[in-house]
Amino acid sequence: MVFYKRTGLSHTEITCLGSLILLPWIIRPVVAESNFLRKHPRSLVIFSEFIIALGFTGLLYMTKGSWYKSITLLLFLIISCGYVVHNSATILFYKMLDTTTRQGFSHIKNTSHILGKLLTAGVLVMLVGGLETLSGKIAQSWSILFMILCGLFYAVLVYHVFTLPFGLQVREQMEYSTIKDRILTKKESLLASFKELTCQPKANTFLTFFLLYSIPHTFLLAITPLFLLDTPSHGGAGLSTQELGLCYGTIGLLGLTAGNIIGLKAIKEKRLENVIKTMSLCLSFPCLGYLLISLVGIEKFPLISAFVFLVEFGYGYGFTACTTFMERFCKGKPQYRVWCNIYITIGFILPGFITGYLQETLGYPIFFIIVIALGAISWSVTNNAIDSSK
Repeated sequence: MVFYKRTGLSHTEITCLGSLILLPWIIRPVVAESNFLRKHPRSLVIFSEFIIALGFTGLLYMTKGSWYKSITLLLFLIISCGYVVHNSATILFYKMLDTTTRQGFSHIKNTSHILGKLLTAGVLVMLVGGLETLSGKIAQSWSILFMILCGLFYAVLVYHVFTLPFGLQVREQMEYSTIKDRILTKKESLLASFKELTCQPKANTFLTFFLLYSIPHTFLLAITPLFLLDTPSHGGAGLSTQELGLCYGTIGLLGLTAGNIIGLKAIKEKRLENVIKTMSLCLSFPCLGYLLISLVGIEKFPLISAFVFLVEFGYGYGFTACTTFMERFCKGKPQYRVWCNIYITIGFILPGFITGYLQETLGYPIFFIIVIALGAISWSVTNNAIDSSK
């Protein structure tokens, strides 16, 4: 989002490209259940890291020129496909570990996930913002960033070539883990699980909930970094790239993490049924802060950061209801969770094809009013899901 904004694309183009880049995640369940992945998880971990590094290598040279939009989209799609394979392979590889080793790595896994977000949306964005300020050359600054990412992934690739375990012992663990966890291996079985899922009582109501529950935030997700970078004369917050990295990538991440922790605690103490309706409203109403910025033209960084924190906190707090509800609905069946995640992913991807156009056509204030109004959809699908689960 930030790269395309800084290189001059329209918001309509940016949000559409963002959604296209996420499309490979829809086929992730098929990748995760393939026989080849189950037989060669170690090889695919290394291969996917090579593909990601290769994608960043291409981006080094394609940050400008008449064809840069099409070529960078292709490269980002390659990176996205690589990450889908990498995500599936590492999860399977993680399951192959013995119980003691797996428990030792669980905290490292979660911590690394948070640090990864902090690095990419915070530190690296601030770095490229500093490079833009020093050099005054946007394309060159982003080339340097991609060079850093390229070097990072090649280093990780080499490290894993020498450190990841392989051999007969791993294959035996894999076969046992596959049987124990009942992981599906054929396309027909995957489709059969979907048919079984849709035959469950009130299944359509629950799947609609997963598809539409987060719709206010999915509309907001693609626009937020663009809004924060836009000038006050266009209704934006007027942040620099450096300030965006600190505000959205760091303070926003703290809000998201805090919201998630407090949301899980609230569900544990008060039960999901008693807090889920309030959680659904937290996906839309914090957007009032963005509406205020666009109307009044607030340019004070601490106040803008506070609004970003509240919006991200609301999403972290509210989305815990969706994940908790999914666990209850799936009843411990991995094949059900696969399809529920597909519905959630589609719900995140589709709005991006229209959000940029809506914002450019209607302006920020009306767009944010629409986001707040979409809270009614979250409220409605939440009520239907809760009533159907009783």
